[in-house]
Amino acid sequence: MAGSLEGLLVLDLTSVSAGPAWAWPTAATSVATSTTVSASLASFAQNASTVLTATVRPASGTTTPTGMVTFTSGSTSLGSAALSNGTASITVAGTSLQVGSDTITASYGGASGFSSSSGTTTVTVSSTSGTASSVTATATPNPVSGVNSVWTFNVALVNAGGATTVKTMTINGANYSGYISSWFGTTQLAANGTLSVNLQARGVTPGTNEVFVFTGADPSGRTWTANVTVQLK
Repeated sequence: MAGSLEGLLVLDLTSVSAGPAWAWPTAATSVATSTTVSASLASFAQNASTVLTATVRPASGTTTPTGMVTFTSGSTSLGSAALSNGTASITVAGTSLQVGSDTITASYGGASGFSSSSGTTTVTVSSTSGTASSVTATATPNPVSGVNSVWTFNVALVNAGGATTVKTMTINGANYSGYISSWFGTTQLAANGTLSVNLQARGVTPGTNEVFVFTGADPSGRTWTANVTVQLK
């Protein structure tokens, strides 16, 4: 009938249940990480190499982070490696870096449950060019005459070439490398320079020989050996 609502279904909304509760989804949280990087050789020549190792640790929890680490020097990419037990390593040639001081950055890109992080270290690359050292060892006087069972003499390292570093020293096969700095004042032998020390031998038998052997390395990585035998009369 016109104008009549009879026969129509009336919906009572007060009888409808509230239904399920709705909530906005929350973003998954990631554990913060820290990244450190080290070099097997902090100083090396262009013709040598070093191993870079990054270590990624979680700020909390015991789960070891996974994912990739990228190594760079400035804008130069040095390579990437996957984490294994929290570490990632690559070998970098000196020719891949600039001569001088280089800042190496290890960047962890993050992974499921872990945030990204980065760390840096510094390495120094020396040029392979330049003058090689020419080191000889001398003793003065030699032979040495003892006075009251004391033999006094001077041992010198004379360099007729480029700058170099004294690495080891033995006397009659015994290692005295730890005395290089205290006896000679330094381990660095300048270009065309000399290092010397006055020594005394006591409690030895006349006729004994004291054999000094020195080894060293140039900035290029070139190594050398110099020796002198001191005769005690």
